[in-house]
Parts: sequence; structure tokens; C-alpha cells
Amino acid sequence: MTEQLEARVRWLDSAEWDAIVAPSPGATGFHARGWLEAMAAWDRRWKPRALALPLADGAVAALPMLARSGWIRRGLLSRAVSSHPTVYGGPVCASRSLTVEDWRAVLAGLRSAPIGRLECFGNVLEPLPGECAAELMCREAETHLIDLTRLPDDALTSFESSCRRAVRKAEKEGVRVARETSAQALREYFDVYRDCLRRWGKRTDEGYPLSLFEALLGVSGVELWCARDAAGRIAAGGLFLFAARHCVYWQGALLEELAHVRPANALHHALIVEARRRGCAYYDFNPSAGLDGVEEFKRKFGAQPTKFTAWRHRHPWVAMLDRKSARRG
Repeated sequence: MTEQLEARVRWLDSAEWDAIVAPSPGATGFHARGWLEAMAAWDRRWKPRALALPLADGAVAALPMLARSGWIRRGLLSRAVSSHPTVYGGPVCASRSLTVEDWRAVLAGLRSAPIGRLECFGNVLEPLPGECAAELMCREAETHLIDLTRLPDDALTSFESSCRRAVRKAEKEGVRVARETSAQALREYFDVYRDCLRRWGKRTDEGYPLSLFEALLGVSGVELWCARDAAGRIAAGGLFLFAARHCVYWQGALLEELAHVRPANALHHALIVEARRRGCAYYDFNPSAGLDGVEEFKRKFGAQPTKFTAWRHRHPWVAMLDRKSARRG
């Protein structure tokens, strides 16, 4: 296998990548070129790329990914993830959600693409159809979603009673939620994040660096929102990604000493309202790593557990070599 792709399966340039992802009903903020470029700048083992995969009617699906860099990572030894770090990825089309036939065309294109192994962490907006799973290595994943199109005018009334009380308590305590854009606010938030790492029993160097947050906040659609107490201290905050139909909570932090004023409840209430105001169809709390307490917190906002499929693709030659190796073993 060579790096020369077949005429219809090719790498997209930057403008093409943006043109497909930005309007796509199936795209998340993790599909955006800026997100993958920022991640590649932080973790230099990877380089951002997007594969063009032709569909039967002449349309094109984009499959953004991070490909392992280095001279040895070529041909059958190449590896890519969609996307990093363990977030939504996979193919999307500019004009529509993918059909079963579209998915079949995508997988046919991947068989001829110069990628030895591709790990896709799935996409709740573009789930892999069961009819197309046979040739892939699949596992089930789950997130918690709110369908914003079904919310009542006052979103608060759709929450469980304990969640409504927590939001009202935050309001009475003077908690205010707003988007933060200054460098000083980001440094304040980063201090709260580092305190969370300490509380979780992790070293500060095990978390994300400030430089990554700075780079991500330069990407269109990535925003820092914080809940401040009456004294102006950041009590909770998070990085949220906005796409055409989707808002997702990627990363967050809570100041333990101010947890009693319920800033996290206020934060998510405000973002649910904001996402609907911007025309998003879904508010996504992101997968919960199987943590029961985290899942219960999300359900109290009316978020529904929603399953999707993560999958791994192997080039046909790689799959054949894996089978031979397994037989020898």
C-alpha cells in the first residue's frame, strides 16, 4: 500500500475540511479542524488530517482524525484516532445525516485508504448502523443527552425537583454564570482545575496544561463559561464546544469550598438555555466513565442515557496479518 490514494479517496485541504464540518448536522465541535490542530500542537505524536470519502450520490463525507506522525508510521503501520483525547469522531456530511448506504460507502472507501488502523470513538449524532458493524471491532458507549427541541419554554421546569432547588439556591446565593474571555479569567479557572486534580489524587502534571486551554479557546466554537459566587470567585466552570446542532460539555472543574452554593447546577442550567438560544438541538453532558454519581447528576437535568458505538477499522491486509498472527500464537 502506498501514500497515493485512489482518485476519489483523498486527503482534504483546510478549506474543504471546514466547508464540510461547519454546516454538518452530524458534526460535533471535536470534528473541527481547529480542535484537532490544537490537540496536535499539544501532543506532537499526532498530526491533524481529514479524509474525503465519496458517497454514492456524489456527495463527500469528511472523516477528521489525528494520524500518528513519524517515518515508521506509514502504510500498513499507520495509525489514526478519531478523535483525541477519546472524544467524538467519525464521518460527517455537510448536507445531511448519514444513511446506511452512506456508511457502506464510507467503509468501502476506508478499505482503500492508506491507514493501517483507525480507532473511532463514535459519534452520538452519527451512530454506526448495526448493519455495518460486522467488519469492524465495536464496543458500546453511552452519553447523556438533552433534546433541546422538546424542552418547555422554561427549561428549569423539566429538571428533577432536587435540581430545580439547587439552581434556585445558587441564584439566592448570588451565583452568576457568564462566558469568560480574558486571560485572567482563564488563569483563575486553571487554578480551580489544578485544585480539582489535587482533590482527585493526581499530580498537576497529569492534567492538561494551561497552554492547551489557551490554544483551544482560540478555536471557533470552544468557550469557557464560569459560575462566580457573590464575591466574584470562580466556583465552577467548564469548556464547552458549540457546533451547528450540538453543544457538549468537554471539561470542567468545581471549587470544593464553594460547592454548597450549587455552582455546577447553575452552570449547566445556563448553558442548556444558551445552547437552545443558539439553535442547538442537543445538549450533551459527555460520557461519564461509568461513575454512578456523575450519571445521577446528569439525569437530574432530564438528560437521557443514549448509546452509540465506538469502532475500530483495520485495513484488509492488516486484518489478514492479525489473523495469521493469532493462529501462530
